[in-house]
Amino acid sequence: MTLQLILGTLLLLHVYDAYTTQLELDKTSSLGDQKKQWNTILIWIIPFIWPLLVRSMIKKKRLTVMTKGKRKPNRRRGTDDWGNLTGYGGGGSLGD
Repeated sequence: MTLQLILGTLLLLHVYDAYTTQLELDKTSSLGDQKKQWNTILIWIIPFIWPLLVRSMIKKKRLTVMTKGKRKPNRRRGTDDWGNLTGYGGGGSLGD
């Protein structure tokens, strides 16, 4: 009786998890139609693991703006490393 209760609970959790993931998958525009169909099939076949993978694939990225105050300060103070960026600062002269 206990085993049946555990299996029934797991089945209900899988159905709920798969259904909510399916709704999220239908709303997303980041995957094409064929990928959505394959993921739909795999959501129902591979319980608990595939829905987590699908959610991580379609999770919206949080975009942030890095302001000047959040950037790391230049450790060399007052230099922008122009010589190394342009190739003129590594020793030797231009005439060589």
